[in-house]
Amino acid sequence: MVCNKCGKTIAQDSEFCEYCGAKIEKEVEASSKKNFYFLIIGALLVIIIILLVSFLWINQGKEDFEKTKKSIIHQGIASSVVSITCPFADSDLSLDSEGYSGSGTIISDDGFIVTNAHIIPVNEEGLLDIPDEGCLVMLPDPTTGELIEAYWAEPTVYEELSDEYDIAFLEIYDIVEDEDGEIYGEYPRVFPVYDEPDECSEGEEYFELGDPVRIFGYPSANYGWSLTITEGIISGFPGDGLVLTSAKIDAGNSGGLAVDDEGCMVGIPTAVSFGEYDNLGVIISSELLTEFVDKINEDVIDDTTFEIKYLYNDEWISTGISVYDIENVEIVNDDDSYNVSIKLNSYGKNIFKKTTTDNIGNQIGLFIDDTIISAPTIREIITNGELVITGTFTYEEATNLKNRLKE
Repeated sequence: MVCNKCGKTIAQDSEFCEYCGAKIEKEVEASSKKNFYFLIIGALLVIIIILLVSFLWINQGKEDFEKTKKSIIHQGIASSVVSITCPFADSDLSLDSEGYSGSGTIISDDGFIVTNAHIIPVNEEGLLDIPDEGCLVMLPDPTTGELIEAYWAEPTVYEELSDEYDIAFLEIYDIVEDEDGEIYGEYPRVFPVYDEPDECSEGEEYFELGDPVRIFGYPSANYGWSLTITEGIISGFPGDGLVLTSAKIDAGNSGGLAVDDEGCMVGIPTAVSFGEYDNLGVIISSELLTEFVDKINEDVIDDTTFEIKYLYNDEWISTGISVYDIENVEIVNDDDSYNVSIKLNSYGKNIFKKTTTDNIGNQIGLFIDDTIISAPTIREIITNGELVITGTFTYEEATNLKNRLKE
């Protein structure tokens, strides 16, 4: 130990210098201050480290939450995006039937699907060119994308409107059973539905150039047998309610679903716009889909309501068959009166067959504008989808009824 005053070496614990008599206290004070400063600095470092670790932990937690949120959103979307194959009328029915293929999105839990109209075959007269069973709809495992369920669905194509907007609907009505009696799924059931988040806004104003886009569908590049997701951005708004995207769209994606990062619907992938050096995907915006539905509602608001119901426990139960399931109406001359013959489309025919199979001995009711006009007893299974409204109709009355049913 050294005296700060005279610089001579003294005993370690001396209070006074034995040479000059000075009190030894400054070094102790300096040492104490140094220790105090080190303690403060150390405490600050510990606090900084704790804050940094907390920030990183919170930030990682937010990232994990966002990843989990997106995973949940995308799994929910994936379960509702289906593969569609519409076989040609003269093709053999199987899971790999020849026909048009695409994608679609389930929008109601009873199996109502929106898709592109161009994936549904029509003949030169504009009539559906598909077998009586309709189109094949397959649902995926939402985690792997593998197709695991198969159902039959009846398409609904609206004359002129579907051509203008390239939008059509399908409705699942039965399960697929193969030649060995194996079935793929369960029917009836509650189907998974694309449920757009509440915070989403309608219209292209909600989206901007550069916003991320994800395309859900079954492109031919993946052989159409597994759900595929591609990513890109909104590349442009060319007008007429269309959206361009850099996300890859291939044959088979038509009718699928395009969403943003939050799961909000951008629209329906429909085509590819070819450039000289690069291509862009074309999406029918959700705004156009809303406009299409509004026009349908405007067109049918004054239509005649027609329903087929069956009587069970003194209550009329709807079969789901409506005026839209009528394929043809004819007037039949019966001696001095006239009857009206109705032929149902493939969807109506299959539902009518199932209804008559399950209700032998019960009454079947034909309702027009909520008024029952005929209620015969079911005596046998009717497989051809044909029924006759009998009564003492004059020709004018029968003609009027025919016209109302064909509106």
